[in-house]
Amino acid sequence: MSAFEEIYNGYYEHLYQYGKHLTPDDNIVRDGIQTLFVDLWQRRDHLSITLNVQGYLFKALRRIIIKQLQKQRKINVADHLSPLSTSPEEKIIQAETDDLNQKQMSRALAQLTQHQREVIHLRFFANFSNQQVANTLNISINTVYNIISLSLAKLRTHYMEKETILILLITFLFC
Repeated sequence: MSAFEEIYNGYYEHLYQYGKHLTPDDNIVRDGIQTLFVDLWQRRDHLSITLNVQGYLFKALRRIIIKQLQKQRKINVADHLSPLSTSPEEKIIQAETDDLNQKQMSRALAQLTQHQREVIHLRFFANFSNQQVANTLNISINTVYNIISLSLAKLRTHYMEKETILILLITFLFC
């Protein structure tokens, strides 16, 4: 398997999930990923070595999708969550719990600006470091810290309890 295929296979799902965070339009996400890898292939002889392949791919996909959305004048954000369970009873309980948690989290996240949601998504759902978030969004690391701090404070206010938001974040991070 070539290095290009390994990168494609290793990052496709993560890129797809991140793209779905930017827009619910499945075609735009898939076309964006396709465009990203076609561009990489066409420019493979002129690319420099990067230590942060994941950050580079996310940043490039973000630019491609935003460019496409700007053409269509419809910037949307969608959440993606698909937790798994084992037994049928657990699936029912988990589905009901997840539905409630997802609705609560969606309501809470809707209170944030799109920029705050994007930082939260990259930091907590895509598991980027603060530095990777800063590099991906072309902002300073201090801005990332401030946005995360303000966003979590806003989420805490929405839930009125610090423990609830932490439990929900942990649930979404490990499911």
